[in-house]
Amino acid sequence: MAKARSVVGLDVHASKIVAAVVDGETGELQFFEMNGEIAAAAGFCAGLPGAVKVAYEAGPTGYVLARELAERRVECVVAARSKIPRATGELGGAVVFSPIRCISINWEGRGFDG
Repeated sequence: MAKARSVVGLDVHASKIVAAVVDGETGELQFFEMNGEIAAAAGFCAGLPGAVKVAYEAGPTGYVLARELAERRVECVVAARSKIPRATGELGGAVVFSPIRCISINWEGRGFDG
């Protein structure tokens, strides 16, 4: 994977999408909330500065967002919850899958596609 300027973790739901964005140059972390429109979320990600890497958890939205990002030439990882390493003691059914965890997947270069 190429080095990204903007690393994005998305928490995707039908009515709302939350994005955590880390600027790779400054280390600044920002949160953004938007409606659940896939095209709007893809446009947001594509409009970030520099090369962009996005990760989100596979779920009800499926790969629609991933395809939309690919059309906009944004690198995307769709992570399967069952493939995410957990810390000792973390309950299997209670894994907190946040935008921050998605960022760590991108930052560490672990690509999961289900």
